[in-house]
Amino acid sequence: MMAAMEDTEIDGLLVRVKMAARTASKDVGLAMGADLYRAASKRGMITLEDFSVLGSGFLAQKLPAFERQHFVFVHPELGEWDYRFGESPNA
Repeated sequence: MMAAMEDTEIDGLLVRVKMAARTASKDVGLAMGADLYRAASKRGMITLEDFSVLGSGFLAQKLPAFERQHFVFVHPELGEWDYRFGESPNA
């Protein structure tokens, strides 16, 4: 188990995630460790946004999104403070 991070370290990590999110394709999800997800949520970076099948607007659902763009979820196999952008299913 990793030691708790200081607020300044968490803020720096979240800045790096935001920078990576800007260059990642909008059609890929973002997996986060549980502590990172909680920290991002606490800072208002995770909101509920509409996502739909293939971006068509069909069957839209409210799901957690990082910075209002990337579907985000806790991945049990990632470290508590790790993150990873997924691969597009069409890649």
